[in-house]
Amino acid sequence: MRTTHAIAVSLSLFALVGCNRIKEKLAEKAAEKVVESATGTEVDLGSSSGSVTVRDPKTGAIAQAGASVPDGWPSSAPIYPGAKVVASLSTPEGKQVTFTTTDSPDKVNDFYKAKLPGKQEAALDLGENKMLTKKDGTTSYVATIGKGDKETTVQLLVATK
Repeated sequence: MRTTHAIAVSLSLFALVGCNRIKEKLAEKAAEKVVESATGTEVDLGSSSGSVTVRDPKTGAIAQAGASVPDGWPSSAPIYPGAKVVASLSTPEGKQVTFTTTDSPDKVNDFYKAKLPGKQEAALDLGENKMLTKKDGTTSYVATIGKGDKETTVQLLVATK
């Protein structure tokens, strides 16, 4: 009798866990449809990975949160070593990656001054907030660097004309 009871409880727990996963997936799909109908975009919520991808079929733009570097990211714009990518954006005109690091804004700024190709067009230094722009032919690079409470956030933009 105890064995039968244990099996019944185990099967009930297994079914409950399975039902919760089904409920999560249904809620995820419902949320995607609400956003899609309100915005005219295609939405993919990755509940297991925590990622969100939004695609605009009209412009070809793709925005991702909890993401990785977008496909086709140019090797001329290296991602800062050890950084954690938190968001990205890709359009026909260019790409952007947002990432965080525990290094100082000065160290990150020095890295991009040395690594980004082309001629420096502008630089802004407001202490813990910095911006650097460079241009190489028809490609423009913008690094925006800011210090938060615990980490430095960087937005790196590569635009082509």
